[in-house]
Amino acid sequence: VFSGTPEDLKEEPSLDDWFNRETKAA
Repeated sequence: VFSGTPEDLKEEPSLDDWFNRETKAA
């Protein structure tokens, strides 16, 4: 699991997936 920030994924297509995981984990 990536434990970085959206800025670290700004160039990755997984940014949306990261955000979805963060919001679901909240």
